[in-house]
Amino acid sequence: MKRVLYIFVAFTCFSYNSFSQNSLESIIAEQQKTKIDNAYYEALKQLALSNKESAETNLLRCLEIDPKHHASMYLLGTIHQGKGDFRQAMIYYGNAAKLDPQNRWYLQSLADMYKAIRLYEDAAKTFELLYKLEPNQINHEYNAAAMWDLGGKPSKAIKIYNRIEKKEGINEKSSLSKEEVYIQQKDFKNALKALNKLSNAFPQEIRFKGMMADLYLQNREEEKAIKIYYQIVATNPKSGLAHMALSQYYNMKGLDDSAVYHLKLAFASNDVNSKDKMENLIPRLQRIRKSDSKTKESFEELLNILKQTESGEPNFFLISARYNQTIDRYEEARNDLEKAIQLAPNLQNAHAEIIEMDIKLKDDKKLIEHADRAISYFPHVTGFYLYNAQANYRLKNYTRVVTLCKQGIETAPIDRSLNVLLYTTLGDAAYFAKQYNTSDSAFEQVLLFDVDNYYTLNNWSYFLALRGEKLNKAEEMSKRTVERFPDNANYWDTYGYILYKNKKYNEAEINLKKAVNGNPENGEVLEHYADALYKNGKPGEALKYWKQAKEKGGCSELINQKINTKKVE
Repeated sequence: MKRVLYIFVAFTCFSYNSFSQNSLESIIAEQQKTKIDNAYYEALKQLALSNKESAETNLLRCLEIDPKHHASMYLLGTIHQGKGDFRQAMIYYGNAAKLDPQNRWYLQSLADMYKAIRLYEDAAKTFELLYKLEPNQINHEYNAAAMWDLGGKPSKAIKIYNRIEKKEGINEKSSLSKEEVYIQQKDFKNALKALNKLSNAFPQEIRFKGMMADLYLQNREEEKAIKIYYQIVATNPKSGLAHMALSQYYNMKGLDDSAVYHLKLAFASNDVNSKDKMENLIPRLQRIRKSDSKTKESFEELLNILKQTESGEPNFFLISARYNQTIDRYEEARNDLEKAIQLAPNLQNAHAEIIEMDIKLKDDKKLIEHADRAISYFPHVTGFYLYNAQANYRLKNYTRVVTLCKQGIETAPIDRSLNVLLYTTLGDAAYFAKQYNTSDSAFEQVLLFDVDNYYTLNNWSYFLALRGEKLNKAEEMSKRTVERFPDNANYWDTYGYILYKNKKYNEAEINLKKAVNGNPENGEVLEHYADALYKNGKPGEALKYWKQAKEKGGCSELINQKINTKKVE
């Protein structure tokens, strides 16, 4: 009895110990699972909040607990993909897919990464695995074929496309994909076979016949191509694509009459897009010469055809404007450009061209209007401020010029020529606006850009003379201009006038005489010379030149007083 009891107790103890160990392992496993779940869901939460670093930390914690937690691997892959670290993303996606090879999301992401880092063969194999998982998703087959082709194994790509056609029949996508592979291999024979099968399967689809003709042209089999184009035209006389191809062929052959004939038919068709029409018109625009009436006539006929279908296209009006510019019809060109801008206000070149037309038409009021509009759309384009300022300057709106030049200078890039023009215009306008400090600063800036800017040296020195300020500086600057350009009468007039203002009357007379000899029709020059003569004790000669100055015009408001009093105040 004792022995039986002993055995029972021993068995009971053993069973208790075994139960305790299993229970402990179960508790530990459950705790680990809880930790993984908590860390994983916290990672999902942080991802939703765009806290990727915190999410990554929690996902790595999951893998520390369970190195085979493929859901964490996948999410880590997405995080590294977002960082642009495609190789690390590929590693995580690859490990996840090995652990769960039936998960399409893992495989899809892995295939995309292989593609991104140009491991095309691995991408192809992965897309094929996806297709096995999802045999109804034929797109996986197309992706696999494309990857084989990119990976330098076109025969495998063709094999897949053939497999697709066996399953789905001849279709556009697979046939054109095969054609592209063959063309890349310069296998025109099989490329034509693929297109021919496609065309036979869809005889009503003229486009496929056109592709065959295009391919014949690429392969320099022109007669076969033209034959197909004419077959298309015979069955569908309004086929713009066929007429366009024939036009291009005859144009290449130098048969312009035939080229224009088919181009007109193509332009009248709706199956040729606007871009292709414009691209075929532009080369003809470049051939136009004012004296070539035949070319102009045919071009205008093409424009009139396009006007019926393309009057909503800004590019049509741009081309029409350039044609009108070519034959000096600037008003018509400006009207075309206005229509282009109304259709597409963001066409910067149209705004620039309409301003060019304003300049050719010498219409400063319109130029200002158009330049103001251009600035409202393109406030960063310096040229529009400059054009605007120069037009306002010609209309003597000097205060407005000062404002425009300052605005233009703020936008100007480091462009020496633009800055010189802006500061030069600012200096001139600021003088007439009686903003003398601004004028002087602007001229100084011009000379920093271009120390030998003789226009500025002349104008600034003359303005200083008119003001009676800094005459020694003015004399120095003006002397440089006459030394550099001894035949320029205007520069001699400036130099002589500065000498006169500096009370160097003898030198003034000598130099102003050079100005008169070079420009005897200028009233202002004659008046300056007469003033110097008077100061040198020659009132009779002075009176003679004052009278001539008044006759020529352009002299000062004091000319009548000088003539009547026979003296300079």
